[in-house]
Amino acid sequence: MGLFKNGVVYSEFSPAGILLRLERLRQKKGQKEVCYGICVVSYLSKIERGMVKPDENLVEQLFARLGIVYEREEAFLAESRNLLDSYIYNLTYGLKNEEVCQKLWQRENRLLWSPLALDTLLVLGMECVFRSAGVSSGKQIPEYVSVLEELKEHMNGRQFSYYCLILAELENEPQSGLVYRKRASEGLNNTLGLRSLIYGYCAADEYNEIHRLEQRFTALALEEGNVYALADYYFMNATAYACVNMEEMMTVYYERVRHLLQNTAWWEKTADDWNYNMGATYLDLGKYDLALKYLEQVQQEHFLLWHKKARLNLRLGNREAAEELMVKMEKQLAETPQPKEADRLMLKELKMEGEPGFLENPEYLAVLEELFAALRKERNFGFLYQYKEVAMEAFARQRKYKKALEFQKEISLKVQKGVC
Repeated sequence: MGLFKNGVVYSEFSPAGILLRLERLRQKKGQKEVCYGICVVSYLSKIERGMVKPDENLVEQLFARLGIVYEREEAFLAESRNLLDSYIYNLTYGLKNEEVCQKLWQRENRLLWSPLALDTLLVLGMECVFRSAGVSSGKQIPEYVSVLEELKEHMNGRQFSYYCLILAELENEPQSGLVYRKRASEGLNNTLGLRSLIYGYCAADEYNEIHRLEQRFTALALEEGNVYALADYYFMNATAYACVNMEEMMTVYYERVRHLLQNTAWWEKTADDWNYNMGATYLDLGKYDLALKYLEQVQQEHFLLWHKKARLNLRLGNREAAEELMVKMEKQLAETPQPKEADRLMLKELKMEGEPGFLENPEYLAVLEELFAALRKERNFGFLYQYKEVAMEAFARQRKYKKALEFQKEISLKVQKGVC
């Protein structure tokens, strides 16, 4: 498979020394105590700083002094290399990784005290942030990151790129995440890295950057023979157009996704998001028949689907149906330990939309302003854009012309940025 062979699994650097130092410090033992009778203190110091590549027999003795078995069994390491390779291959090509991960979790304790420790930390760290896997040995992502941070200076280019993928997922601020995503994309120069960058641009509302990457991404996907990645790019590009209600371009790219993935297991996973996004866009465009058609095809119910259906029913005059959906939304918010503030305010705004004369109600504008602040922080621009018409109407009805102008300017700048 070879995705690791040019820089990750087959790295010249062994993390044994750094891991040895971390474990020695954890056990509160001095260098002299650990290396007595094995090597001199100065040589152990070089080992711990990654300045020398020690003999593995010596490494084994040092770990034994700490009560740890350093894994050197060739057959076990060869099988593990293949598993690590398979994980990246499957991640890149959209294939199932459950079986691979299960085997890696089972081997984790042995692998973390082996020449493959760094690569194991990278793969299990990626699995934690990408899949929120729940079958590990109990380690949390901060534990993996803290060790990886210690090893960072000794990573080669591709290892550091994979580490950047992890760090990007942990960033709360989209712009900060983009810094890591760009490094990962440049270092990997494949669709996996570029997909991460595209997700970052979407989170940062920089839709034009997604459009501009089409030629580069298509070339990489064709070079890899990666249908899954190509469909994923088309989906993100379509979503970028959907966020600014560009129906024609949205439809072109969503149809490409459907054509590429139809009759595959990938389509079964993608269809709900595809139908939801199409329905949400048609709702904003006032094409209620089409909105209903697509929203009704979403199989897995969730908060945002109920929100769109409730809003649609209000538009169609079906107040009772809308209220039933709002009850579901309210129940889910109550059952969620830390719900998004934006979701809470979306429900509050929706309830007010169902009241007569809500556009003339000053409290409605106050709720809108709270909602917009939360959406800017917690959701992408498409969520803000869906309120454009109702907000402008409310501003006009209440003669808030300055606020209307400011909001219109914000929307226009974002739209211009998204379609250039």
